[in-house]
Amino acid sequence: MKERGYINGTVCPVVPTPVGTGVLIAGGNFDSTDHNWIYDNWRCGTMQFWVPAALRDEYDPTLQNDTSHHNHTTHNMMGIARDGAIAHNSSDHWWDDQGNGNCWEDNTYSRGTQTDNFTVQPPSCADGGSVFTPAPRSRTRASSPAASTTATTRTSRTLRGAPGSTTRPGRSPRRVRPTRTPATWSSPR
Repeated sequence: MKERGYINGTVCPVVPTPVGTGVLIAGGNFDSTDHNWIYDNWRCGTMQFWVPAALRDEYDPTLQNDTSHHNHTTHNMMGIARDGAIAHNSSDHWWDDQGNGNCWEDNTYSRGTQTDNFTVQPPSCADGGSVFTPAPRSRTRASSPAASTTATTRTSRTLRGAPGSTTRPGRSPRRVRPTRTPATWSSPR
């Protein structure tokens, strides 16, 4: 099906993604991001979040939390270019804390340690990775890049490295509420 972008079984994406992000996993299951150089991204090196079933035209109640499971991000060079030059990501990893079996380990970081917005660091891949616990409705809608503009509840907390926040070495993040449109993020005001 040449007209739809299929080339050797690959489909070219047609959904806008957050600019300034190196790798995006939106609602993926069993994805492996490994052995890459992910650097110089002003938003975040990797971003992973679940996609609500209703956005996928899926209304079966048993499938509301069926995305963002068993994704592994391992053995990557974060904030380091292929030539060894340091080119920090604003935040190395952004995750909405959703899904079972997700893990980030054995990566090398330009700052010597991982920068992320994780509420709780998930267990190692060998220990099974993250354990799914549904987020409160307000946090999910406020922090998911796939959030609808019709959300009626928002959180006032901006997580370290979250889209719309600015994290600078040695400083606390500024509290900035991003302006959202469907499936995109605009610059902080």
